[in-house]
Amino acid sequence: MKKEKTNFISNKYFIVISLSTLIFCITAGLYYAVPAVFPDFKIIQGIEINSVDFRFGVRNYLDDKVLTSPKSSIYNRIVIAAIDDETISDNGGWPFNRKVWADTLNFLNDSPFRPELTFFDIVFSDPSQNPESDKALKNSFKNFKGTLCEDIILEPIEGLNLNELLSGGEESISTRNKIMIEHALDYNSERVRALRRFEINLNTSNNVTAYPVVSPLLKELPPYLKFVGAANIEARENSSRAIPGIPFILPVVYKIREANGQYLITNVFYPSIVLEIVLNELKAGISDVVAGYHELKIKNAFYNGRKKDFIIPVDENYVMNINYRAGPGSFLIKKVPFKNIVDTELPADSLLFIGMYSKKGSLDLYKSPFGDMYGVEHLGYAIGTILSRDFLFEVPEWVNIIYILFLTLSVGFLTSKGLRNIISAGALSVLFPIILGISFFQFNIIIATFVPGISGILVLLTVQIYMLFTEEKEKSFIKTTFSSYLNPKLVDILIQSPEMIQLGGEDKEVTLLFSTIRNLSDITRGMGAKELIIFLNDYFSRMADIVMETSGTLDKYIGDSVMAFWGAPVDIPEHAFKACEAGLKMVNSVTDFNRERQNKGLVPIVLNIGINTGSIIVGNVGSENQKNYTAVGDSVNLASRLKGLNNYYGTQIVISEYTYQKIMGNVIARELDLARVKGKIKPVRIYELLDFKQ
Repeated sequence: MKKEKTNFISNKYFIVISLSTLIFCITAGLYYAVPAVFPDFKIIQGIEINSVDFRFGVRNYLDDKVLTSPKSSIYNRIVIAAIDDETISDNGGWPFNRKVWADTLNFLNDSPFRPELTFFDIVFSDPSQNPESDKALKNSFKNFKGTLCEDIILEPIEGLNLNELLSGGEESISTRNKIMIEHALDYNSERVRALRRFEINLNTSNNVTAYPVVSPLLKELPPYLKFVGAANIEARENSSRAIPGIPFILPVVYKIREANGQYLITNVFYPSIVLEIVLNELKAGISDVVAGYHELKIKNAFYNGRKKDFIIPVDENYVMNINYRAGPGSFLIKKVPFKNIVDTELPADSLLFIGMYSKKGSLDLYKSPFGDMYGVEHLGYAIGTILSRDFLFEVPEWVNIIYILFLTLSVGFLTSKGLRNIISAGALSVLFPIILGISFFQFNIIIATFVPGISGILVLLTVQIYMLFTEEKEKSFIKTTFSSYLNPKLVDILIQSPEMIQLGGEDKEVTLLFSTIRNLSDITRGMGAKELIIFLNDYFSRMADIVMETSGTLDKYIGDSVMAFWGAPVDIPEHAFKACEAGLKMVNSVTDFNRERQNKGLVPIVLNIGINTGSIIVGNVGSENQKNYTAVGDSVNLASRLKGLNNYYGTQIVISEYTYQKIMGNVIARELDLARVKGKIKPVRIYELLDFKQ
């Protein structure tokens, strides 16, 4: 009995779930696994990264109050002295004579607008050809009364992946060490010793991959700097990052010469210049920094007028996402040409960043969500992110995976429900991820946006193709099974919503009707076989048409009897009313039929109709080769018994109390008796159905 249901309902959903799961695995594999094996194959990752750019753009468009927001206060203090093309041209090209820097510092030192902090994003690593200019720079550093800081350049070895060498066994590790010794500076050299007071004490494995190429400062400058840090930016074009980040703790490789002339390598850790500037603002030192799980804690930080522990969220490598509140060159961070800095009225508590804004002098350009941005501006937004506590949070990857899987399966399930759900499936696969991603981003939460959309669209297309190949078979099955039972309109409903069919059997409340010819023997007396068949076909056609037009299900013909029911397989809330309507129409139809018969001198037809409402089992019943969609149960037997009571009471339509209770306000009926029918212990109140009130 349940074979058809398994073939056409359960099997379909099983295949849809399997297809959806397969699409999820392919999409997730392309997003997570493939780039890990083939770093250059980042199509899906690239799309997701672009979706983050899109979210930044939407937020920037919606957030028109950024300048008046409390979060923007730190941005009002940052001023970038941009070394642009005009500045380079006015100073005779790049690099500048160092007296230019010295003169600027001396002017700022005596200016009433002296910055609270001056940061050089320019590295003075080697002596110039003019010793006098180097001396002038040193003296300007020495005499500067404000907070002065510098960055150092840390670089990998171009074209060499040290992580790959680490995973290649002892021979590869030995090769790695030789390469790093070749490029590393001597830890005991004067320039490296000058930086020792800026190191961070941090225990870690000797196998930590570090930066082997360092450009430290002139050894004369560090004594006059309050702090030094690395200005490295984790650019997304060199990794799988969706947003550029700031690494706060950076390991550097140095070599140490032993007594036997051999070299060892050692790791030294430096802080990011961003972290140092933040510590200065929070009146804390590097010794107050505690590295924890996915966080850096700054103990006893002075923030918003009181001391408290200040937490910076980071990833496992102590990298923080930069939350860009505007694009390159935006008015949010004030930018003036370096050549005009002496004529600029700086805020009393300004943070002056001197950095490159020209491709002629540097390639210090990194991609941001708004396009290419110079490094000094990236650093400004990183500091703004921290001191505004405007952190971006990425949901854990396991949350993204569950979300993508759930959305993929949901789209597949909706698509399998038929054409009327295609729009909903399309909205779920396209609009929902975008709206959710944008909404979350307003709260600084990054969740996968385009990847679930891609997975959803692929499932929608795949399942729809599958449905097109299988739907005709299902439609054919439904038409074959029900076209002889139901009104064509109801068959169309089942085709559109095949899940309404419970071919394996279901318990439903329906109203049943049995109709038979009371005086068949009188009518057929003297008829030949051919004439009898013609008469019955004419009669059954009239009865079947009435069942169909009242949305009933024609169950079967038994001799001269018709069995029908209303309420299955398609739900009809007014099934009792429809069955009574059919009974009255049958009587009226026979009345018209009798006029034709009487004109021919034939015996008129008298009907016996029984109608009952109750719970039954409906489904396909029969052998493997021959089945019939029918109803079974005690309520069926009662309807059949009521049909026979018409002989006793001289009526044509007898209905049970169960049917009468559902239609009593709409019909004219006469109570007949409290009858005890065969098979029922408890008497049943019965009524004669006469007509509708309207």
